[in-house]
Amino acid sequence: MTITGARALAEQDAARLDVVFAGYLNLFARPDAHVYLGSATGIDTLALEWLAVHSPAAISVVVPRTVADQPDLAAETIRTRRERGRLTHVVELGADHLGAPARLVVPL
Repeated sequence: MTITGARALAEQDAARLDVVFAGYLNLFARPDAHVYLGSATGIDTLALEWLAVHSPAAISVVVPRTVADQPDLAAETIRTRRERGRLTHVVELGADHLGAPARLVVPL
């Protein structure tokens, strides 16, 4: 499963995503599932928050550099969910330079 979307969302879009996530993510985010998420502000952060609250699935977050280098909202969401024991792993890739070459592609 891939979750992609905008980095900036209007508040009404974010509210509608709760319904979308409940309808689609819920089908896959079962107790035996492991979900890997990016760490951008926007859809990544909203999906992380929804999964942490509504799903028993294991959750891993991958950041291109460090959590501290993420936008404030994304970093705070990751820290909060980590402190609450809701993240299985946080992977900090430590990229020197962000841009197209820093994107993570994971073969399945």
